[in-house]
Amino acid sequence: CGLHTNNSELMTKIVVCSIDLETTGLSVYNDRVCQIGVSFDSFDGVERKPFQTLVNPGRAMSKKAAEITGLTDDVLRTAPDLITALLSLYKHIEDTLPSSEDAVRVLVSYNGHGFDLPLLVSDAMRHGMDVSRYFDSIRMSFAIDLLPFCRQHLDADLLPKGAKGRVSFKLCDVYKACSGHVLDGAHDALVDCRATLELIKSDHLCDHFHARIDARQCDIPTDIIAKCITQTKAQKDKPPLSKKRKRGAIDVVTSRKKV
Repeated sequence: CGLHTNNSELMTKIVVCSIDLETTGLSVYNDRVCQIGVSFDSFDGVERKPFQTLVNPGRAMSKKAAEITGLTDDVLRTAPDLITALLSLYKHIEDTLPSSEDAVRVLVSYNGHGFDLPLLVSDAMRHGMDVSRYFDSIRMSFAIDLLPFCRQHLDADLLPKGAKGRVSFKLCDVYKACSGHVLDGAHDALVDCRATLELIKSDHLCDHFHARIDARQCDIPTDIIAKCITQTKAQKDKPPLSKKRKRGAIDVVTSRKKV
């Protein structure tokens, strides 16, 4: 299908930016970023260099996260910290994307609004970053989380079902349904964000994606970030659970990622 739009003026302005994170675990407010990947596609067909960096999370990887990503504490120890990594991402975006004021940057992700962006905001705030200012500076116009998008538009009969009959919307399963191929190298940030871009170009989803763009029925990135900031501040204000409560409690800040 490929990227296209019925709005020829809009077509020349849009660059789609896909972001994915790998993290030390699945707790939005307690875990840390350990890898960032961003890749790009555009209606003008210009190839743009992707961005990827490891991040020193300043804490140990959980056993499960290390198994899934293949990243170890020794590998991450010499990586840049999160602030350095985000500043490098900002420079890469400025050097790579069109700089005109009317350029339209669309930020896509897979479960990004439920996991990646809240965790990124929480971790960046922990480092003292002015997160609102940072996201204002990278000038993303619209945002689409492809997990709820796929739940809405992708035929569930194409997807596998778990033991309890629930349809799996894991990224690897959705990618296979849309492309017919296994997602090799999954749980690498750059592999996953490239796979996310492939979803919106597949025959199953591209028309729905383009209709969403044409109608501008997208989320506003600054609104999402503001919500993440509010939720992070609210989480910090909560009293800590007692040790007894922690052992039996469900971690309410854990969001299921694509594992």
